[in-house]
Amino acid sequence: QLLRELDWLATTGYPILVGTSRKGFLGNILANAGRDSVPCERDPSTAATVALAIAGGASVVRVHNVGHALQAARTADAIVRAS
Repeated sequence: QLLRELDWLATTGYPILVGTSRKGFLGNILANAGRDSVPCERDPSTAATVALAIAGGASVVRVHNVGHALQAARTADAIVRAS
């Protein structure tokens, strides 16, 4: 719910830090889709949440696998903030 409503939180004007990397809720989402996972297998899901966080107005993201997340972050940022 926080990721879905992050754009509203961003209206406060304060910088937003999002730390969803490999979290249990990602494991629950994957399990509900029939794909159990251990935390180290959740980097693609983390990349999805990084992109959503940036689209919602996050200023900073905290991740374990910087390489995967950096590509997702740069792509999302280029799309969302394009002039």
